[in-house]
Amino acid sequence: MKSSDLARPKPSEEEVDAALAAIIANTRRLRRSLNLLEIAKNITVALGRVGSLQKLSYRVGLSEQMLREFLAVEDLVPKVRGLVARREIDGIDIASRIARLPAKDQVPTAEAAVARRLDGADVRAVVALRKVLPRTSIAKVIDRVRKSRDIREYLAEFIVPPDAPSTAGIETCFAELVGKENIRRFDVAGPVGVLAMNPEGRRRLQQIARRRGLTTRRLVDMLVAKGATRRAQSPNK
Repeated sequence: MKSSDLARPKPSEEEVDAALAAIIANTRRLRRSLNLLEIAKNITVALGRVGSLQKLSYRVGLSEQMLREFLAVEDLVPKVRGLVARREIDGIDIASRIARLPAKDQVPTAEAAVARRLDGADVRAVVALRKVLPRTSIAKVIDRVRKSRDIREYLAEFIVPPDAPSTAGIETCFAELVGKENIRRFDVAGPVGVLAMNPEGRRRLQQIARRRGLTTRRLVDMLVAKGATRRAQSPNK
């Protein structure tokens, strides 16, 4: 909670009821009357009396994670907030992910999204790749994502366990599962890694996840954990 929130007077029951109604009305239908910033403001008002995301989640029928995504738009820099206020950016998926970027990277990414040079999947890829390439200019990161999209490249982000002796075993585990020929890149910078696959690699990953009754995210996490404890070896052996 921000220090400014502590000084803010507790909203009245009438204000909270209005905020709850606004949240429900603008998250359960395709057409919204409010922009994302206005929804975030209503969530903040409701939290002032409801007290927690868990309780608010129950009241409005949204997951805590989705509520956090709406609140994330408050972390956008002023110029991007202006795009959101004018509804040039009106998708929570894009807005909340742009908010995860460093301040200096938000405007170029937002402008590329407004110009339709990036879609939602591209913005997610920009956020993931930026973690791996923190010193590369955001323009080059965006360009790399666009080129990857043109050749249908799919990214899976993961966290390297701190006690992993190396990342070679992780790469080997991925290669054994999806096929070495289907891996385009395996990039690691600090604790963050990104696996870039071609369409066949992605298809195999999703197919195996379904067969095992797992989400793709869970399967990736399991492979990383397994690979972190083993030495690299040829997947053909």
